[in-house]
Amino acid sequence: MSFPFFLEMAWKSAFIAGGALLLGLFLKSRSAADRAAVLRLGIGLLLALPLISLLLPALQWELAAASAEEVQPTLLNSALLADAAPVSLDASMGPASQPTIWDDPSGLIAIAYLGGFFMAALRLGAGLLTLHRWTRDAAPATCPEWLAAFERVADDRNVRLLVSADAPSPLSWGWFSPAILIDRDTQDRPEDADAILEHEMAHVVRHDWPMLMLARTASVLFWFNPLVWLLERAFVQHSEEAADCQALGRVEPTFYAQTLLGCASHASGFPLPANSIASQGLARRVRAILDSRVRSTKSGSFWTFGAMIGCVLFAAPLAALELTQAMPEPPQAPPAPTTPWPSPPAPKAPAAPLATIAPVAPYAALAPLPPKPKNMSQREYEKLAAAHAELPSVIAAAMNSLDADEIGRMTEEAMHEAAAVSRVEVSAAIRQARREARNATMEAQRATREAMREVERSKSHGAVGLEAGARDMEAGAREMAQAAHKLRTSKAFREKQIAEAAARGKHVTHEELIEAADGLEDGSEGLRDGAQGMREAAAEMRAPSMH
Repeated sequence: MSFPFFLEMAWKSAFIAGGALLLGLFLKSRSAADRAAVLRLGIGLLLALPLISLLLPALQWELAAASAEEVQPTLLNSALLADAAPVSLDASMGPASQPTIWDDPSGLIAIAYLGGFFMAALRLGAGLLTLHRWTRDAAPATCPEWLAAFERVADDRNVRLLVSADAPSPLSWGWFSPAILIDRDTQDRPEDADAILEHEMAHVVRHDWPMLMLARTASVLFWFNPLVWLLERAFVQHSEEAADCQALGRVEPTFYAQTLLGCASHASGFPLPANSIASQGLARRVRAILDSRVRSTKSGSFWTFGAMIGCVLFAAPLAALELTQAMPEPPQAPPAPTTPWPSPPAPKAPAAPLATIAPVAPYAALAPLPPKPKNMSQREYEKLAAAHAELPSVIAAAMNSLDADEIGRMTEEAMHEAAAVSRVEVSAAIRQARREARNATMEAQRATREAMREVERSKSHGAVGLEAGARDMEAGAREMAQAAHKLRTSKAFREKQIAEAAARGKHVTHEELIEAADGLEDGSEGLRDGAQGMREAAAEMRAPSMH
């Protein structure tokens, strides 16, 4: 990889990723599906960037060339060296130095890029192998409640429902034959089956996993660009929110938020290349689920279509753009002396003036200046008086260039046009316009007050839902803390857990259960922090708005 090509890919990918992120922020009032569609387009344009730059004709843009003052000293030095006496370099200097890697950094750039590329690709490959192993070792679901819920949402699609002993939380992945994996703890909560399967099936219907792979591929190719990583993270966030909105069409929002919190408590910290209900942005997703305005926002609009067209019109020429340096122009030789210009011909004698036309009746009957109206300022009236004083000379000049019949015709047309406008009609139109403006203002104020009242009601309902979710999280934290205390102090409780694990075909020791207590305490602390964040969000929503 050459150094210029690396720089070209760096700044072009930064512009495309940054532009897609800005368009996503521009559409923040639209649905999550619209924002995800714009980010999908940005990811596709990022992947097409190297092909466009290498295969399509370049749009060359020349940069400014060096000025003549910058070029002349170089030419002068060359001339001085040419006139100087030749000097033997063999005796005064050693052997000629060989070029080093610092003279051309392309090799170092290629090594650094390939190192980062293989590290990012290895991370992605390890995640795919993990998903493949979990799916291979998983067993088909046998719980009647889960199978019934799966039949309601699958709709004869080629999707598999599997139970995995290794999966930390429900997830879905795959293209031609997608698989939905649920862990054993989630299987023991059949009341959450509808919410979880609606979310994961929404990912399957929207083809989110292939686009997730394209986003991860773009992050591998442009691993050196932090904006590309931000674009991937934003796409995952909006895809999860879009799946939440689609699932809320069949699941009650408060129950769905509680299911989301229950799944998030068992989420894994390793970023697997899969769509998971326990993904990032938990607090933001819960607020969006409980906000009726966000749930009612419809997908697809003129602004979304315009943003996608603008993204293409910006990124495609940018990908084909090629910056070139214009060559400086060589110094021009002084122009050769020329013969003097011939003397100009003598000016012609002025033509005899045309006979003027005598003033006609309309000019003689010019009306005097009327008194100053009340609604006119003194300065404007003085300008009008000056213009009125110049009317005789203007009319005389016009009469000198026209005949009497033309003047009469123009005068009659002007009088007819002036008579067509009635002062009564103008006053009536002004009063009507004022009435319409006053009515429109009152209607806008009424609509604004109604909208603010609706916002306050929605915020109040959202705050109640957040506080309920916070209480559930705190209850879950207490249960996890109690379980951790029992695992440390109660041998009978540990033996009960060992027996239950053995019934499921797993071997667990006392030492492993004691170590698991640390993880439960960490999870308890995480739930308490999440509950505190939700209570703070509820307090913000209850705070009075500044109108």
